Amino acid sequence: MRFPPCPTCQTTLTYTDGELLICPECGHEWSASAPTENAEPVTVWKDAVGNVHCKVDGVGAMQLKSSVVKKA
Repeated sequence: MRFPPCPTCQTTLTYTDGELLICPECGHEWSASAPTENAEPVTVWKDAVGNVHCKVDGVGAMQLKSSVVKKA
């Protein structure tokens, strides 16, 4: 039997405990009959231009050092 993904972290490793669905990765618990639309919003980080940043085509994700980032 397949359970819906966790509304908080979107992992598919959820399981049931009685009437609750539980996420083993983030520990979030929710009712199987409750709508999942009230989940916590996912934070999307954007750069100064408005792009979802820290990814370079062909290279992948990059980390920025705070010493080279200009303060706003």
